[in-house]
Amino acid sequence: MSAFNIQTLKQLVYDKLKNDTTLVNLLGGTANIFHFHPQQESNISYPIIVYSVLGVEDSPYNTDRNADINNLILNIDVFSSDSSMAEADGIADRIYALLHGQDLSNSNIIVYSCYRDYQDENYESDGQVWRINARYNLTNAGK
Repeated sequence: MSAFNIQTLKQLVYDKLKNDTTLVNLLGGTANIFHFHPQQESNISYPIIVYSVLGVEDSPYNTDRNADINNLILNIDVFSSDSSMAEADGIADRIYALLHGQDLSNSNIIVYSCYRDYQDENYESDGQVWRINARYNLTNAGK
């Protein structure tokens, strides 16, 4: 997968998340969606979403390299400092509704499938935040 396609996919996911009014409202009215975890000094308040690419597999179907079909694993973390798990759960559920099984294609890229293949949750006592970690698998190709 070329760097162009990786950037296109990251932008596609970011735009899908930040342009959803329901998700932004769950984030407290701000699109706190980052490709990296903001430094503590940045004064970014929780809840936040942090997404990153975990891996890319070229030609997952063992097809001709010219087919340019790729598989991308996207990691999405939800962090919430709310006292209960409800806020983080609501955000993770909305992300699932926006990505799992949805058509994410645009004029530059075809996303054949997008599905969540993993999710866990824990309480990080050192930072006193809930963290939900999910991984999404995207099969895609450039147009």
